[in-house]
Amino acid sequence: MPLRALLLSSKRETSGPLVQALLELDLDVEHSPEIFAAIRELTSRSFDLIVADLDDGPEAEFLLKAARELQINENAVMLAVASEANNQFPEAYNGVDLVLTTPLIPEQIKYSLLGCDRFLMAYMRGGADNSHSRAQSTAGLKRKTSPPMLVPALNQRTPVHRQ
Repeated sequence: MPLRALLLSSKRETSGPLVQALLELDLDVEHSPEIFAAIRELTSRSFDLIVADLDDGPEAEFLLKAARELQINENAVMLAVASEANNQFPEAYNGVDLVLTTPLIPEQIKYSLLGCDRFLMAYMRGGADNSHSRAQSTAGLKRKTSPPMLVPALNQRTPVHRQ
């Protein structure tokens, strides 16, 4: 069963690369440009990955908080997308496993996700058939034990030195 992802983003320049990268990783993506549809989806089915664009403001923070508190999605991997301006508010990252900064490039998104241990474990498992088995298999993985992995802005690349 493919992993399921929920994406809250009202901006096309953010959602486009994210949807492309997630589809290329063979995830089922539910994109909601507004909070009410996202909350409806969040409360009606389980997701393996929950993505929120922090530039959408308090709605994005509310989605991440609600996902952590709902038992059906408590083990989902949390991904936040932030612009440089929002990157200064670490309280918004509470419980987030990975933070990407804009601008987004699909290849970089895929590499960042596959470099996140919690996502990689879920990805290798291929998704769980129900939230109970997912809760058992990730019982030792609580996102409160480690800070989110911050991925720098993609336009600030480190030069590669060849010998």
